[in-house]
Amino acid sequence: MENFIFLASTSQRRKEIFEWMGIPFKCVHPLQKKEIQYPGETAVSLTQRLAVEKGKSVLKRCKGKWILSADTVVTIQNEVFGKPDTCEHAQKTLMKLRGQEHRVVTSVALFSVYGKLVDLFTEISRVQFKNFSSNTLKNYLNSGESLDKAGAYGIQGKGKDLIAEIQGDFFNVIGLPINKTMRCLKKRCDFLKK
Repeated sequence: MENFIFLASTSQRRKEIFEWMGIPFKCVHPLQKKEIQYPGETAVSLTQRLAVEKGKSVLKRCKGKWILSADTVVTIQNEVFGKPDTCEHAQKTLMKLRGQEHRVVTSVALFSVYGKLVDLFTEISRVQFKNFSSNTLKNYLNSGESLDKAGAYGIQGKGKDLIAEIQGDFFNVIGLPINKTMRCLKKRCDFLKK
């Protein structure tokens, strides 16, 4: 019997992290819907809710298999930044983050082969941005890299030039905390305990 995990994600970064972890997986796209932050919802409660919703959206298509889903946002001073819709939106986000420390919050949900939520955890990393120049910002926006990433930057790409310091899990900033995820999967999934 083939053993693998369904990764409920459209993120190329999460796919790459799973490949680095060496865990057998198949990608399945969760149902796309507007990710709305409800009044009073913190970055942690938002990402946990969205991670669970993504996993639940693929349950019927992935019966009898483990499912892992995740959601990442960037937050500063209680303001939450997801993926920007436009280049102008990305520019506004990056201007707010420039020279500031922000948090990258990722929540991960794991569903068992019976479709039950068996684990839900959150990782928070702190990132300090440089006080980068307007020219640096313009060049980064022109790269097109900012449009499909929470907080409008990718640490594994050209976005690394915007960053002064990271505290916490580097892979969490990419989109999936590798250490906590590995521990969770090895603890829960029988075929990974060997």
